[in-house]
Amino acid sequence: MNHEHELKVEDLIEFGIVNAVMDDGTYQGRYFVNLDDVVTVKSKFGRITTQVGGSPPIMLARMLLREMVRI
Repeated sequence: MNHEHELKVEDLIEFGIVNAVMDDGTYQGRYFVNLDDVVTVKSKFGRITTQVGGSPPIMLARMLLREMVRI
């Protein structure tokens, strides 16, 4: 996963807030999808980026947020 992908407003096709419910609480972050189908999630835990595959971006963003919380 690439953590250095540059976010440019003019390149975004989707963005929003994502929540991940875990055993110890609910966590929130923001997700962004650019024209290259790359999803980035930012939260107080950091930033993580990956290529969108066959999953809807919001589902992928939730998985990425959960991964960040676990680290």
